[in-house]
Amino acid sequence: MYDITAAPVVRFVREASALSQRELATRAGTTQAVVSRIESGDASPSVEMVQRLASAAGYEVRLECVPRRVTDPVVEAYKPGVDQTLLVEQLKKSSEQRIETMLSMQSLTGEFRRAGRAARGQVAERPPAYGGEGKDALRALQEAGVDLIIIGGLAATLHGSARVTFDIDVLYSRTDENIARLVAALRPLSPYLRGAPPGLPFQFDEPTVKAGLNFTLTTSAGSFDLLGEVTGCGRYEDVAVHSRAQSVFGHDSLVIELDWLINAKRAAGRPKDLEVLAELEILRDLTEKNR
Repeated sequence: MYDITAAPVVRFVREASALSQRELATRAGTTQAVVSRIESGDASPSVEMVQRLASAAGYEVRLECVPRRVTDPVVEAYKPGVDQTLLVEQLKKSSEQRIETMLSMQSLTGEFRRAGRAARGQVAERPPAYGGEGKDALRALQEAGVDLIIIGGLAATLHGSARVTFDIDVLYSRTDENIARLVAALRPLSPYLRGAPPGLPFQFDEPTVKAGLNFTLTTSAGSFDLLGEVTGCGRYEDVAVHSRAQSVFGHDSLVIELDWLINAKRAAGRPKDLEVLAELEILRDLTEKNR
């Protein structure tokens, strides 16, 4: 049994159905005194009791767990610097249009970076993670039917973020069947641990994935992160119910909901995510305002 603050819920369903406390009590098989105590806040009924009263009034109560919203003064300090006009324009676009905008911004940013490195006599960088050929890695997983959820920077873009990001992060299901599909899809792309010294004996196969959890990989189609668990959110099965299908590179894929993306960023506790959190929270407010 779990207690909830039920007074406004019970009062609403009763008044919306034009029932007196006595009439509602009779329909629900309880007493008028019980209904009165609940509505006055003097009693904390079980979830089952609230559902029973709501059903008697012709309503259904649905409970949902969502990340608790907190106000972080550090994150709040970044919000005045967020261009809300740009975010409003982003929200007018489809998910594919948001990706196309990001790809264009990535290309321009990449050219500036490579020009700067060349001017300093440094080796030019690889192309951005999901610009150009980078998206082929994600497409390989999508076309193989791998159960995955898009999180991180790409998810932020799909929710309307205007920040230039080079991140592909996916949360994958760790069932045996899904791991087999995952390994088979990535094998032609020669996955290797990102940042590991050349020649390290590493084989991306089913035993390796089952023995591990989170992998930061580089492939012939770009770099991305494969996560078996996300701090603050959980594993694939936990997050799937808080994700929605969107069109990503021509395929429908699950994308983590904005509230849960915010929770993941906050739980990661990285200083570099403070500006990201400020923008995501503003996006959430704008999205809710437009509903």
